[in-house]
Amino acid sequence: MDSTEKVVDTTNPLYQLLEKQATEFELFGQRLKSEIQNSYEFIKLQTSKQIINSHTDQTMTSNEQTNLKPVQIISNHVISTNEELRRKELESMKARIEELETDSIIKSQDIEKQK
Repeated sequence: MDSTEKVVDTTNPLYQLLEKQATEFELFGQRLKSEIQNSYEFIKLQTSKQIINSHTDQTMTSNEQTNLKPVQIISNHVISTNEELRRKELESMKARIEELETDSIIKSQDIEKQK
């Protein structure tokens, strides 16, 4: 063994803690990525439904539009607002995932350096 090689003591509590945290962090990142993908697919589906509905709404006659109940108008507004909130949450989650992935890479590199 030359002087540049370091011996890693796998029984060292700090090493074990770092390994455990790195594993947990990686699993967390995978779960978060999966949840974001599911949310993205859901939002995409909702958006296409909304586009279809808005196209259908545009083809209504003015007579049909006057027969809309206030509850329908309000629910359409709430759906639109919820989708906007989900879009913003998704963007925020994507940014957070990028931060977490960067942190994970840094921690993995630190662990490799300690080895």
